[in-house]
Amino acid sequence: MVHARVFLRLVAALGGGYGVASLAVSVAVALLVRCGLAGAEAVVTAAMSGFVLYLAILLWGLGCESVARLYCGLGVAAAALCGVWWAAR
Repeated sequence: MVHARVFLRLVAALGGGYGVASLAVSVAVALLVRCGLAGAEAVVTAAMSGFVLYLAILLWGLGCESVARLYCGLGVAAAALCGVWWAAR
């Protein structure tokens, strides 16, 4: 049973963290371009900050108290970022 929880935590932290971080990068690029930054500079800036965000999500995911809280947190973050991305495009 412990191995299943560890596996679920790793899947959520690695896969879900990557998904949320890539959504955040997409939102950041859209917002930076909308604010007047050149496209290439917006992509580089957002991508560099995406690495830091992915690390933070990964560390949070591995240190989270419960697997359910981890999945709910990632789902809420993904839903919020999708809403912001849709509004910013």
